[in-house]
Amino acid sequence: MNNEKFRVTSVNYKSKEYTIFSGVPLKTDSYKINSGKYIVSVKTTVQRLPVTPSIGQHWNVTGEPEYSEIISQGYS
Repeated sequence: MNNEKFRVTSVNYKSKEYTIFSGVPLKTDSYKINSGKYIVSVKTTVQRLPVTPSIGQHWNVTGEPEYSEIISQGYS
């Protein structure tokens, strides 16, 4: 299991069943992973959330990380 602390920068999706939100890591040097930058994105059921995620909140999540490369405007 991996533990990650991050600040919410966007709430990408909300429904009655699921929520997807993402943000930037808070721990020192966490912006570097394999010489690249990363964001934290969480998809979970609404029932598992203690409160509704909002921009600016600090969250501490635990789970198995899944890493993927994001290509934006020709850059990865």
